[in-house]
Amino acid sequence: MRRQDGSEETLQLVQPVKWEPRIGLRPVYERPRILGVRPGTLPAGLIRADDLLVSVNGTAVKELGLLRRRALDADEPVREFVVRRDGENHTVQPEGGLTLRAFADALAGTTEFEGLRVTPAPGSPAASVGIEPGARILRVDGKEIEDFGDLVDAVQAAGSEPLRMEIKNWGKNESTVVTVTPRLSAIPTEDPGYAFATVQRIHQETGVFGGIAMGWRRTVLSAQTVALTIRSLLTARVSAKHIGGPLTLFDVSYTMWQLGFGRFLYILALISVNLAILNLLPVPVLDGGQMVLLTAEKIRGKPLPDRLVGGLQLVGLILILGLTFLALRNDISRLF
Repeated sequence: MRRQDGSEETLQLVQPVKWEPRIGLRPVYERPRILGVRPGTLPAGLIRADDLLVSVNGTAVKELGLLRRRALDADEPVREFVVRRDGENHTVQPEGGLTLRAFADALAGTTEFEGLRVTPAPGSPAASVGIEPGARILRVDGKEIEDFGDLVDAVQAAGSEPLRMEIKNWGKNESTVVTVTPRLSAIPTEDPGYAFATVQRIHQETGVFGGIAMGWRRTVLSAQTVALTIRSLLTARVSAKHIGGPLTLFDVSYTMWQLGFGRFLYILALISVNLAILNLLPVPVLDGGQMVLLTAEKIRGKPLPDRLVGGLQLVGLILILGLTFLALRNDISRLF
């Protein structure tokens, strides 16, 4: 180890462990089982307790938490969802403008396993004998396996002795029998007495030219981040509810002012980079739009018709006003 004063020392730590057999399998989550639906909501009349939620808008649902996160990233209307009820799949097409967020918030459920499907860890004993991701474990040493706990008990009882496992890999109609020899793994039996901590380092330039160079690098990085965010907004990967307006800018600036004048100048620089990138968008009435119009005039060899330029500028103005209204609405809903 190297201490803070630069000195180095070699230590020997004896960690008490116990050895347990492992074959490198973990269960595969199939889909959430609905435990309840919030009364008075639209899903209450479409889905019922004990249903298995298979997919929403054609995308498989593994966990309700992932479904809610998907709704936060880009809320969307629920066109259809599929549930498994009494062993059969049912497709439901809701009416009345049901959104993904309202759908997910109305459901309470738990992760369900369809039988016992597993996936092997790379390089594990299970992977080396041909057990593939999504395989179903049917029997171990002739004993039927109903859940993952049965499999764990069978591996623990075997110790380091080979196990005969009857499996059915994903997409295969016939089962096969494989022999897996557990590998003993060291499991700590008590607290080792140390913990890892992160170290925050601050880069500071002492010279003027070094500061200018670092400022330029940070400006380029911030501009790239803004460009990626705009692209994510246009492709609906990021929800428009994350757009902030003047109230959000004032709130953030005031918070940074309370943290110190340096932080305040830094956030002003970030806001300036944001506005510069937005101003370069190819939207009429913005500088980026004017550059596009001037380029078109250069290629055309003469000015564009006044009626066309006026129409494009009107469209650009409507877009800017719509964006301003959206940002103000988000500000009001977020702050008040």
